[in-house]
Amino acid sequence: MDKMTYKPVCRDHEEFLRESKKDEVFRNEYEAFAPAYALIRELLLACQHSGLTQE
Repeated sequence: MDKMTYKPVCRDHEEFLRESKKDEVFRNEYEAFAPAYALIRELLLACQHSGLTQE
């Protein structure tokens, strides 16, 4: 284990979603969260535009 090094795995998130959405159960659950993700995205944009930070 002394020679272990970090090797990141390349992922294409859009490709992952395209493939995953072929599964009806995954697609339904993913779409059920769409309003929450949209709200979070809007809140983050509003904070960014107003210059707010966690500090």
